[in-house]
Amino acid sequence: MTPREAEDLATLFKQTWPRGPETAEWESALLPLDHGRAGTAYARMKASPRSGPATLDQFHATYGPAARPATPNHAPCKECENTGWLYIEEPGPNDRVTTAVTACHCGWGDDRRHITDQINAHNTRELDHLFPGRHTPPSRRPQ
Repeated sequence: MTPREAEDLATLFKQTWPRGPETAEWESALLPLDHGRAGTAYARMKASPRSGPATLDQFHATYGPAARPATPNHAPCKECENTGWLYIEEPGPNDRVTTAVTACHCGWGDDRRHITDQINAHNTRELDHLFPGRHTPPSRRPQ
């Protein structure tokens, strides 16, 4: 998380449990973590009954093991520079350049393809909701 996010969340911890660790202790513990997961851990701790102030150990137990993705064993890819994403620039209307993002065809891209599948599925559901019957062919009336 960003330093500002860590500072805000640390302040929230200190305000909720004033007798707990100091804000600076919370901040240094939060900084290397994921902001969303840390916020969820805070909400769970606040909702659970407890006697006494929250501790860093309780927070880490609620947060769970640090999510460190396993290092993939893929061959280096010069096309995507091991990010798994390709950025394709195409000329658009009014002399503007549009950029499309797609998963690379390497092993790194295979790891990212589920993200584009989720985005495409969401977009399809949204279009189906906005335009019901958009897949039905127009009926031809005899003339």
